[in-house]
Amino acid sequence: MKTDSVSLQMEELLDEVSQEVQEATDEGIRKTADDAVQMLRNTSPRSKGPNGGRYAKGWAVKATGPWSRVVYNKTDWQLTHLLENGHIVKPHPKHPGKKNRVEGIKHIAPVEEWAADELPIRISRGLS
Repeated sequence: MKTDSVSLQMEELLDEVSQEVQEATDEGIRKTADDAVQMLRNTSPRSKGPNGGRYAKGWAVKATGPWSRVVYNKTDWQLTHLLENGHIVKPHPKHPGKKNRVEGIKHIAPVEEWAADELPIRISRGLS
């Protein structure tokens, strides 16, 4: 009888711990993704035209599974690679032989690196 009771108590304890780990993980992922969106909105390049800031404002987070979030640009997703890594610009008609290149503005990689470092810290903090 005693072993059954101990076994049940251990099972209940493990269920509680498992639930606590799940909640801390979910909260850590959610908060880290939300903070990454804010960081990207603050550090993204802005154009000087009438739509200045549209790219920066386009950052969002989407839940893709129980413990999965994707940070993406919902308005100008096609610009992320070009702005991050740079690109060649079509030559000016007056200078057809000259090739111009726009250098990239690293704004995604630092946030991605921060999130990868921050997430385990937040999960462990949630378990303390």
